[in-house]
Amino acid sequence: MVRFDFNAAGDLFCIWAFEGYRGRAFSRVGIGCPLQEVLSQFPLFFDNGDEMYYPDWESAPNAPTGIAFVAHEDEQPGRMPVLGICIHDWSVMRRAR
Repeated sequence: MVRFDFNAAGDLFCIWAFEGYRGRAFSRVGIGCPLQEVLSQFPLFFDNGDEMYYPDWESAPNAPTGIAFVAHEDEQPGRMPVLGICIHDWSVMRRAR
C-alpha cells in the first residue's frame, strides 16, 4: 500500500509505503526486511514523537534527509522488521496557503 499526504494548500509533502509495496530504498531496504539493512547504510535514532527511525545526522552528517522508517521500538533495533518507509519534506507540510 502507498499513501500520499497533502498539506492544506494541496501540496504533496509525504509518501508512505507499507506492506505490499515491493520497491526498495537504496536498492536494499524493503518492507519486511530487518532494520539492520538500514543500519548497514547509516546510523538511526528513534523519534518517540513520530514513532519512526530517522537517519542520525549528528553521527553521520552525510546520511540522507527526508526519509524515515517505521518499525517497532526495541532495545536491539536491528532485529525489527521495517513496517513502512516515509519519504517526506516536513517544510512543505507546514507551508502556508
